[in-house]
Amino acid sequence: SIMSALAFVMIFCLCYKSKDPLIHEIALLALACAFALKIYTAVFGVLLLKEKDIKSAVRCAIYAIFLFVFPAACHRSGFIESFKLYIEALSSYTANLDFGLEAAQLSLKRIVTLLAIALHAPEAVNVLYPIFMVLLVALLTYLIVFSKKEWHTLLALSLATIMIPSLSWPY
Repeated sequence: SIMSALAFVMIFCLCYKSKDPLIHEIALLALACAFALKIYTAVFGVLLLKEKDIKSAVRCAIYAIFLFVFPAACHRSGFIESFKLYIEALSSYTANLDFGLEAAQLSLKRIVTLLAIALHAPEAVNVLYPIFMVLLVALLTYLIVFSKKEWHTLLALSLATIMIPSLSWPY
């Protein structure tokens, strides 16, 4: 589902500025599909807001909510049971993770943990992580809001999806 979400985000990024209404709508549906697969891909909706395209942002949000909720409504056990299963599966997956020294993990939490270990102060993670998170969010927000270059915004949004969730190493 990660590669599918990435493909949908790429389609969105390539097509959301299209003047062709059909291509533009496909871009909105692509972002909605990405959201249905991985919720945090919704941050790419900021691109619509930055373009001041509120109508498209609202349509995209409606598509996304529908695509996220509709499969649960079709589940044989019903909507509520389906969401309970979803939450249980998510909880059991994150509870059983081994947060060892995964080489590919790029989350901010892992980077701060490695820094604290390098400084021989593993207990410093609880102090450093919130500080670094605030700095990262401030930097990414600044780039997203004030940068005139689209690649800055795309980079900031991409980094947000990789570094902010503490569970980024499987990606």
